[in-house]
Amino acid sequence: MKKGFTLIELLVVVLIIGILSAIALPQYNKAVTKARFAEVLPNLKAIGEAQQVCTLEKGSACSFNEMAITPPGEFRGDSEYDTYTENFDYMAGGIDVNGNAMWGYALYLKEDVCICYLQTGEFVFSQDDTGSCFGAPTINYATILPIREVPYDECGCC
Repeated sequence: MKKGFTLIELLVVVLIIGILSAIALPQYNKAVTKARFAEVLPNLKAIGEAQQVCTLEKGSACSFNEMAITPPGEFRGDSEYDTYTENFDYMAGGIDVNGNAMWGYALYLKEDVCICYLQTGEFVFSQDDTGSCFGAPTINYATILPIREVPYDECGCC
């Protein structure tokens, strides 16, 4: 007598693995995205504090070259206010769409999500559902980011 698995048993195992994968993959993607955004808050806070000190000393907004920090990432182009990492574009200082000054902001380079560090010391984010810069968000960032969401691109990233 031959021993082995029947075709039905093999199909059931493959089906169960497929169902488990379909459930686990979105959760994995959320965890990876959350880990990417974990780099932003400390970097923006450091940029904001250096911007605050430099502004008090100089009397106006400062570029990265004038601040007493090494900015995250590398400069691209001629701008001394703008650096890039693999996932984010960081800007020193800035003005939001309501005319309020910010210490800095970061734009996610994979989807249209922007995090601002306001002069009040608060972090906020906005997500652009139209995808005008890099693409509309594929997940609801309000469910994974521990900061307050503001209306469409209030930070002025795009």
